Amino acid sequence: MPSLGALYQQSMLRHPYGYALYEPESSETLQPGFCGYLTELGQWTPLLGTHQMPVNLGDPSSLSRNGLTPFEHFHRAPSDQRSWGPKLCGRITQKKVDLEAGAGLLPAGIPADIGALYRYSNKDGFGAILMTESPVIKDFVYGTTTFRLWCKANSETLLRKWPDIKDRGLIIVTSVYSTKFAMMNAWSETEKEISVGFRAGVIEIGEAAPSTSWYTARGDSGWVSSQACHPGERKVVFFGGLYFKYRKLATILPQSHAFSAGPVEKARFRDVDPDAKEFETQVEDDDALYDMLVTSEERGEMVELPNEEENDDDDDDF
Repeated sequence: MPSLGALYQQSMLRHPYGYALYEPESSETLQPGFCGYLTELGQWTPLLGTHQMPVNLGDPSSLSRNGLTPFEHFHRAPSDQRSWGPKLCGRITQKKVDLEAGAGLLPAGIPADIGALYRYSNKDGFGAILMTESPVIKDFVYGTTTFRLWCKANSETLLRKWPDIKDRGLIIVTSVYSTKFAMMNAWSETEKEISVGFRAGVIEIGEAAPSTSWYTARGDSGWVSSQACHPGERKVVFFGGLYFKYRKLATILPQSHAFSAGPVEKARFRDVDPDAKEFETQVEDDDALYDMLVTSEERGEMVELPNEEENDDDDDDF
């Protein structure tokens, strides 16, 4: 059975923000431009280079110190702030409790002067809820193709210095959503119910909601909190980027060329994308040299660079 972290990450893909971190990561190790991968438990692991510092496409010295080519198209977008309601995933439902029926409905730990009380429950399967303190800040960088082309030019070096990505894949981070404080509850029991009280009277479950504070019932188990502690630090709850998957070329055989004699010949018939959505690279392992196919997938919001060219009038027509 998949771990809670894996179930949480997959189920939260219903929200358009990319990967959801079962354990929110510090913004000091997860930022736009950073390179890394996810473990089987869904934990972010940056590529650590010289001086044990994360490889960062936004820092030219980070690339040169690690033998990687410069990245000349790092364009950071203005930060964006928003307020979120609860983020739900899995087989979970929400029900508002009628507080006019009496204060006896309030579980221990939730004050009597709240504006609304909600119960979240499931009857079977996985369920999870994420609460985030406002504001949630989105930081991102523009572009997709430039990141693919950089990865194509540096894949041999990346695979040699960080061989873990051969099996786990490589992620180049392009967006993060962070908060100062987050709480999460995830479970896979047959049936569970938790209560949350809010200062605001109406709580939206969409992608936007009024800024509000919340309280959890003292008897509800499973809540895990994460808080930024260092000056300027935040906790990343979602991040997006480009995911590069490495596979031995000989194991990928297009059906249209199944008549070819050998696996290498079959692989040569593959169409390689000029924008590096799919490309080939070589890997040396145990003194043996073999080819790998690299494919890229977009996860989360990918924002293209704004067109700064002005449309000048053609005076020759007048």
